[in-house]
Amino acid sequence: MRSADGVALLEVLVALTIAGIVSMTTAGNYADALRVARMVAADEAEMARAQSLMLELNRFGRAELDRRIGSYLVRDLIATVARTAPNLFRVVVASDRRPDRALLVTVVYRPRGGQR
Repeated sequence: MRSADGVALLEVLVALTIAGIVSMTTAGNYADALRVARMVAADEAEMARAQSLMLELNRFGRAELDRRIGSYLVRDLIATVARTAPNLFRVVVASDRRPDRALLVTVVYRPRGGQR
């Protein structure tokens, strides 16, 4: 009877060890999923702010875009306006956390005389 009791105890210990390993793995995966979800939420919020800034910059006329040529910080974003041709302006919105990565880029046409 004693050998059967020992085998049963061994089986319980093995089962508990397996359950512990599975629990630790699941908890680690859950923590990773929460971290990724927070990062995605932050990226989505940043993209929404970038879109709002891009819309604001696209409303500007030629004279205002001429005054804004260059790079400058707007809230937590970097806006860059450059004239690429006599009537074309390249507008870039990037994150101040990663200025080398453009979030949004567009080229707007603003002819002389104020017409769009």
